[in-house]
Amino acid sequence: MVSTAPAAPPLRRVHGLVLACHLGPTVAMTGLSAALVLAFGGTGGAAARLAVCVLAGQLSIGWSNDARDAAADTEAGRTAKPIVRGLVDARTVGRAAGIALVACVVLSVALLAPVAGGWHLLAVGSAWLYNLWLKDTIASPVPYALAFAAVPVIVSSVVDPAEPLPVGLAAVGALVGVAVHLANTAGEVSSDRLVGRGGLACAIGSGWARALTVVLLAAAAAVLHVLVDPGPVGGLVLGGLVGLAAAAATSQSGRWLVPAGLTVTGGGVVA
Repeated sequence: MVSTAPAAPPLRRVHGLVLACHLGPTVAMTGLSAALVLAFGGTGGAAARLAVCVLAGQLSIGWSNDARDAAADTEAGRTAKPIVRGLVDARTVGRAAGIALVACVVLSVALLAPVAGGWHLLAVGSAWLYNLWLKDTIASPVPYALAFAAVPVIVSSVVDPAEPLPVGLAAVGALVGVAVHLANTAGEVSSDRLVGRGGLACAIGSGWARALTVVLLAAAAAVLHVLVDPGPVGGLVLGGLVGLAAAAATSQSGRWLVPAGLTVTGGGVVA
């Protein structure tokens, strides 16, 4: 069970909340979204509006993930988690996730055009579905596919709502998203199985998960090169995907591949 230690002091709880939001991916996704709007020729105001919405959504996703996994993380001895360390309690993190989710919905409706706002809420909703249910099923990659596919669609719609949806880039994003998910979870197969949890990576094993990661990244590179941009800029992004594939095949931990995968997907959008 989750520790029932006395409540931490306010500053300690704030520190715990900051850590529990999955700070790296949250900052990476928020900054990348704003940067892509600017790269697409959007205004600073448009970039700021999207960044605010993305930040609220990412906070809700990170906090709901840690609140949902608190008991399993404690049982598995994952002392890097702020709830397990006693910096903050699961109830506080859960409440913060709910508040952030409400803010995300309100901001997305108020600040974004219907297409961009709808896709953003779809991506956030799929991430919540992952946290609450799909994380422990073989369908665990689906929310990652939706979220990464949504990146170019949201950015394009924010800059120009009349622009046709970038289907090719969405396909690249979906493939990279699934690959990143498998790379991110392959290193936790043993601990997840220990507590009776785990998604597709646990079902197929760490070795197969890493192998499938490489195949998916190669497929993303092929789609990018053939359908999106066969020119020199696309070639640079292609090189990034090849590098990710090599890293996924050899790295013992795939956590850093989440921001790396987002960056490569962003590079594809720019290309």
